[in-house]
Amino acid sequence: MSFWHSACGPSSPDTFAAGDEGAGDADISSLLDMLASVTDPRSPQGIQHILEFVLAVCVVAMLAGAKNYREIAGHAADIPQPLLRKLGAEWR
Repeated sequence: MSFWHSACGPSSPDTFAAGDEGAGDADISSLLDMLASVTDPRSPQGIQHILEFVLAVCVVAMLAGAKNYREIAGHAADIPQPLLRKLGAEWR
């Protein structure tokens, strides 16, 4: 399922062939700053991703039309790596 909207990326899927194009289109720093201010209620044990990143992925998925947890997960699985990187993903 594709969720790219014209404001989020290129109008042609071929534009993504090189990789990082499209991830630099929008300045989302203020959104990430706001999400970083949310207190993380989770226990430190078992945390795999920082809350800011998890919330950012949820925002992107909901803007793409997700209406529940299952749909958020489905959209999150389809987010391209350049956008995940911009949202704060860290690969170890």
